[in-house]
Amino acid sequence: LEGLLLNGDTVNAHEELGDTTWYIPPICKALGITIDEVEDAIGAPDHATLLTTMPTLIDVAMRLCIEAGHVQDAIKRAVYYGSPLNSAGVVSHLGRIIHLIQHACYLLDTTHEKVKATNIGKLKARFPQRFTEAEAIQRDVSNERLVLEGGVA
Repeated sequence: LEGLLLNGDTVNAHEELGDTTWYIPPICKALGITIDEVEDAIGAPDHATLLTTMPTLIDVAMRLCIEAGHVQDAIKRAVYYGSPLNSAGVVSHLGRIIHLIQHACYLLDTTHEKVKATNIGKLKARFPQRFTEAEAIQRDVSNERLVLEGGVA
């Protein structure tokens, strides 16, 4: 969301929300669940209520950092301290992160589904066949931006 907050770049904000979404499935996989199961468990966000506590994108961005920190702390405790992983707590925080992403989309007058689809389009433009390290490093950011803006790659 930095691009939007610093210079009004909503295209970059959509991209970052899409990128953030893709960090959730690997954590879900490690917990033996799917992102769909998390989304089903949390239901749809109540934007009217969220607007009372997080009316702006800066509020959402700050809360995203807090929730991500809780997930990171739980994983750190399990990996480095040998504590049992609080899976239910991690799932709860992932659910909040998903709600926050959905609320940011709402504030940007878009949907999470559209953001995810656009992000997939960007990744297909970047990796036409499959992921390669070379294409990850030598990105055609102009082409990616065209996709993000709704153009054709």
